[in-house]
Amino acid sequence: MQLQQVDSRLDALEEENRRLHAEVEELRRKLKSPAIPLQQFTQLPNGTQRPSEPHDDGAGGRLLEGESGFGTTEFGFRSGWGTAPYDLPGGVYLGVYADHTLFTEADGVPYGSLSLEGSLGFLQGRKETAQITTLLGRRQARLAVNVIEVEPAFEYRVQSLENLEPYALAGPEIFAPLVESPPLTGGQVSLPPQLQRRGLPNATTGTIEGGAGFGLGLRFRLAQLAPRGAPFSSQLRQATVGAEWRYHYMARGEQFQQYTASASLSF
Repeated sequence: MQLQQVDSRLDALEEENRRLHAEVEELRRKLKSPAIPLQQFTQLPNGTQRPSEPHDDGAGGRLLEGESGFGTTEFGFRSGWGTAPYDLPGGVYLGVYADHTLFTEADGVPYGSLSLEGSLGFLQGRKETAQITTLLGRRQARLAVNVIEVEPAFEYRVQSLENLEPYALAGPEIFAPLVESPPLTGGQVSLPPQLQRRGLPNATTGTIEGGAGFGLGLRFRLAQLAPRGAPFSSQLRQATVGAEWRYHYMARGEQFQQYTASASLSF
């Protein structure tokens, strides 16, 4: 009698084992992954197992599920072209920035992350010929404006599109516009009216002005171009390239824009 009970229990266990094996094989077939490591299986309440979601190990810039991204820092540079304030010609923009991740999806940010960025940039405007009024008459002068920009900003990134990351940023800004012009010699008395109306701070010195900025951009992670084991793969898996448009508003009403490309490394 006892032997029959043992045989029945063995038959039941074998049947349960076959059922579980069939479920695992079905999950493997659906995921098209015939060799899922056992450590990627998680226990379900009914005692069965299923594969956990595949994750990057972090080398490609993607965070593990449930892992906070606080502490991730990115350093990069931007270069491009921008318009200039005071209706003067725009020119080349160069800048550097650091971006520090504050919160990710694991912290409750929907579909992405929130970071704090600080950037320092320089816009070098092209020179424009203008008429300067002097005691000796009118003469031509070459004017240009250069702008030093200090820009802290909060940045929201959408990180649900694999290697593409659209983002938006906004924050306060500090500007130091530096107007280039000939020195005040030869009896110069004032800027001509058409330049005065532009709101130039002074023909020879700069000022410090507050303002605000807003930007939109798109970043592309190079992780998919860096298969494991390839030369410089670890560096490429941490690198990004991107493009950005940014709008600046100065306190006295001046406005200008920038169009830049960027490259960065994460640590």
